[in-house]
Amino acid sequence: METITDTRALTFSVVIEWENALLSELGRTREMLKQLHEQLTEAVEARYPNPEIIILYDKEAVDQQLIEEVVEEAAELEAWPADMRIIPTRGLEYYEQKNFGAQQSDSELIVFLDSDVIPEPGWLAALLETFQDPQMQVVGGNTYVAPEGLYGKSFGLFWFFERRATGDGLRRTNQLWANNVAFRRQTFEAFPFRRENEAFRSQCTALWRTLQEHDIDIFIRERSKVSHPPPNGCRHFVSYALCQGHDIVLNRPSSVGRAASIADDLKRYVRTVGGMLKRIVRHHRDVQLGPAGIVGAIGIGFCYHTLTFAGALLTYIWPEIIQRYFAI
Repeated sequence: METITDTRALTFSVVIEWENALLSELGRTREMLKQLHEQLTEAVEARYPNPEIIILYDKEAVDQQLIEEVVEEAAELEAWPADMRIIPTRGLEYYEQKNFGAQQSDSELIVFLDSDVIPEPGWLAALLETFQDPQMQVVGGNTYVAPEGLYGKSFGLFWFFERRATGDGLRRTNQLWANNVAFRRQTFEAFPFRRENEAFRSQCTALWRTLQEHDIDIFIRERSKVSHPPPNGCRHFVSYALCQGHDIVLNRPSSVGRAASIADDLKRYVRTVGGMLKRIVRHHRDVQLGPAGIVGAIGIGFCYHTLTFAGALLTYIWPEIIQRYFAI
């Protein structure tokens, strides 16, 4: 295990949404909580004061008793090395739950962790240590797709998350993932997640652009690694791809005409498929894919990107169909 120093023992809250636990089922959530319990114990031993866990859930979709039972599989509620708060919400979506959870905290640091990612040992230590530098305002970790089976290995090669980092360094980035990131509380209060249109998953992109406009750097601490699952099943696979295409259209400037937009989408599709082929061929050994696995990964990636292109086209023709039947 990695030791957390107590040079600057800041107070912190870990905010967890329960939305993704519904998609990934509960196996990954149980492992996430086990890892979180171990790492919070280290933080307390290093004299970080009064850590807090805030779990948000939609009370119309989840029974709080179920959450408590899952949490208690890692440790009894009273035995957690943190103040455990399980807070019901009504009708709040993924990013709205994160915003609401941050509002419930007065800690110096807000750490966002998703209910379906699994932190590696040292994840929390690295994030907290990075904020010992008072210039640090926003620090994310390395989120990668769990390379489990052909399906997971394929997504690890072609999806939008980075591959698992081999180093432990700190670097600037122009990306921000809400599943593995920490903010100084004052910074997040000034710049929460905002939904600018009807896109499903554009709030992270909008936030990092806002932070850049205000000269706030985003850093990645590569030692803060979490594994993320690929889409869970056929339904989620199709929905995620279609919604990604939907978001591409909605985030395009309105001044771009439809014909030009469709042409741009076709170019993006060709470019994306070409990039996918290069990444799979170049990095297949990193995830131990043989020749048959390469063919399988290309097939999975081709289906996903083709559905993304189809999602863009559907958005021009009938935008309500994705919002009504395939929302994520």
